Amino acid sequence: MKRALTIAIITIAGVIFAGECVVILPFSVVNANPQWEDSLRVAFSKQLQGYGYEIFETDSFCYDIPCAGEIARRLHTSLALFGTVAGFGDQVVITSYLVRSDDEIEGKSRVSVKDLTELSSAVESVIKDFFPEKFSLPDSANVPGDSARVSPE
Repeated sequence: MKRALTIAIITIAGVIFAGECVVILPFSVVNANPQWEDSLRVAFSKQLQGYGYEIFETDSFCYDIPCAGEIARRLHTSLALFGTVAGFGDQVVITSYLVRSDDEIEGKSRVSVKDLTELSSAVESVIKDFFPEKFSLPDSANVPGDSARVSPE
């Protein structure tokens, strides 16, 4: 009886906390410096942790949505993040997928950067695209008659 209760509590706790957990999978790198992969994972981890998400990392590669969803389920997280880094001349294109544990795409983003110095702002932009509810103002913040106006100069 005690063991069954303990298992039930652990299972319920896993479900409750899964809403704020993201597993970050390795990004595949094509025609770019392999350093991009580590730098990208670190940047996503720091940004997501800063917004209150618990981060898990794995070395399991995924190239498609069902694989990422499976990893999220195995690790009891609600979301998995994976993607590609591709070099095109002087540009590096980062394609990111945020996948729910039920194999549905929560978000997809593609950004271009020239070098690693632009990585942090690019990752922040991707995260804001993925989680707009974290960055939008509540309706109560809109005060009637108190709007900023910009002159077209």
